[in-house]
Formats: sequence, structure tokens, C-alpha cells
Amino acid sequence: MKSLNTKSGFFVLFAVLLFLFYMNCAKAVEESPNFDIVPTSQSPYPAGPGQNFNIEIEIQNSGNLAKNRVVEIITEEPFELLPSESATKTFGTIGSGSSVTASYNLFIKESALTGNYEIEFRIYPEGEGSSFIKETITINVQGRPELMVTSVQTEPESIEPGGMATLTFDIQNIGTGTARKVKAELNSSSDYLVPVLSSGMVYVGNIEPGNTSQAELRMSIDSSADYKTYMTTLTLHYNDENNTAKEEIVDIGIPVTGSINLEIIQIETDFERNELEIQVANKGSTTAKSVEAKLIVNGNSVGIDYISQLKASKYTTFNFPLVLQGSGYLEIEYISPTLESVTIQEEILLNYPDPRTTNTIATIMALFIALFIMRLIWKKYKMKKMR
Repeated sequence: MKSLNTKSGFFVLFAVLLFLFYMNCAKAVEESPNFDIVPTSQSPYPAGPGQNFNIEIEIQNSGNLAKNRVVEIITEEPFELLPSESATKTFGTIGSGSSVTASYNLFIKESALTGNYEIEFRIYPEGEGSSFIKETITINVQGRPELMVTSVQTEPESIEPGGMATLTFDIQNIGTGTARKVKAELNSSSDYLVPVLSSGMVYVGNIEPGNTSQAELRMSIDSSADYKTYMTTLTLHYNDENNTAKEEIVDIGIPVTGSINLEIIQIETDFERNELEIQVANKGSTTAKSVEAKLIVNGNSVGIDYISQLKASKYTTFNFPLVLQGSGYLEIEYISPTLESVTIQEEILLNYPDPRTTNTIATIMALFIALFIMRLIWKKYKMKKMR
């Protein structure tokens, strides 16, 4: 009976001690500080890539008094703490139901794209950095779009007076924000180049950072346009992330060159001057300059002739030493409107009778006919005399 009472006493003592331990733990939990971090200001807002910006936070304590607490900012891409700034700030006391503030100056890397980024803060007792409370705030980064024309294609490749040309522009967003509602507008200060339809404007749409879109515009080229490069301007209208209207102006050179098409149209012989005359026409739409013609027959160079220019729809005659028989080609070299040297070859076949041989045969035949007539006359005269 005595042993039973002893066990009951130990059980009651254990229960009391357990209860007191629980109450002390609950009191300790109840009396510990409870932190929240709230952003109170940001300048500038929104922050942009390549900018310094300042944030101010409020550390709120809804629990009991906290002493010697450290607040540490943890920066990751795309944020960097400025060199003059300290990542940690120490507060001697943060009273129950009160708050303290901290300010940080940071830099946003230029490569940062538009988006929401988190910044981490750690709160811990001084000297106990491994035992921390983590809080985060969200920073909105607003990128800046930047458009550039990376290439221009023309169809046809050679633009001629009196024709139409389709221009295709590759437009790339090399910025960090979305270019919204992009429109491309083509303008020319020359009356010879006139945009076709919609006043030379086309809607492209949104272009995300790093992406490329195409704008296709058409132009009419006046038939009296000169063969040169006409300057035009491509204006890119768009809105940035703040819906603020922006524009980029790009100078575009449009070369009007036309085409050159040289063909042999006739070959004649001049026996009096002992020359071979080859007529060449330019059936293209622009002038061939510094035209040199070289005649090659049976693998041998016969001669070279030259003219300063051959205009469109015109022809010229090149003169060479007389050749009557053989095959070969006429090699023509000229300078194009783009200042390139161009060489073409036109095949030729020569088959002309020798006038000296023709004259000899004609003389012999005339003599033969004359002798034959004289013989007939003689026979007739002789027969008449015999009667």
C-alpha cells in the first residue's frame, strides 16, 4: 500500500512539472517577436534596366520586444547593391507593436527584362546569422523597348524606273521591354518614289524583347526617275511599357538602277572600207558606260572598238577589220550603274562570199558569153555569104 502511494506521488509530481514546462514554452513563444517587412517607397517607380533605384522598407514587430536584431538584404540577378551600401543594418531594439525603417540603394543590370522580381531579407539576432527569419518583397522592373532595322530586301532586286518595288524590312527589338502596337511608315522626299496604298504605313503589332518582325511596304517608281540612290525614311511608331508613344527614325537608301541588256542586232560587211560592222543594241532600261567590244574569230583576236556609253533603247556600230568566214564571239565589257564591271559574250557566225572571187567568175562568164555570141554571129555571117 505504501509503494502504491509513492508511485502516485511521483506521477503527480511529473504531471505538475510537465505542465509548468508547457506553460513556460507557451509563454516563451507568446513573448517572442513577430516580424513582417513591408515596402514603403521606391524611387524611381517603376525601376528600369541600367538604373540606380532606392527602396525603403519597414520592419514591423507584432510580437514582444526584440533586441539586437540584424536585417540583411540578399541581392540576386538582376539587382546589385551599390558599393557604398552595406547589406546589413543592426537595430538595438524593436519594440512590441512598433517598427523601424531601412533604406537601400541598388542598381538594375541593363539586361533585365520586364517582370516582377523578388528581393529577400533575413532577420536574425546579432551574431546568429544561421538562425534567421526570411521575408521577401516584390520589385517591378519595367524594360525599355528599342527597335532597329536589321535588313532590307527589295523585290525585284533591281529597281527600274516606271516599275513597282516591294520593300521588306526586318525590325528587331534589341531593348528590354515590349514594343507595343508597332507601325512602320515609309516616306520619301522625292516625287519619283511614291508609297502605294495606306500612305506607306503598315501595322506590325507587338514585338517582344529579342524578337524580330517584318514590315512589307510597296513603292511606285516614276518612269523619269534617275539612276541613283534615293534616300527615304522609315519611321517606327510604337508604345512603351507605360503606353507612352515613342518612335524610331531610320534612313533607308533605295537604289534605282534599271537593267542593261546588250544584244547583236545586225552584222554587215563594208568592202569599200574593208571593215566588218557589228550593230549592238541596249534593250535594257539604263545606260551602259565605258563599253568595250572585242571580236574573237577562230580563236584569234580580230580587233577592239570602244564607245563611252550606250543608252537604253539605243544602238551603236562597232567596226573591225574585215573577216568573211569563221565562228567566234563578240566580248562586250561595260560599267553598270552600280559601278561594277560586267562582261558578256555574244556568239557570231560569219559566212560571206569573197567579192574578188565573185568578180573573177563574173568576168569569165561574161567573156564566155561574149565569145559564144560572137561565134553565133560569125556562123550566121558565113552561112549568108555561102548563099
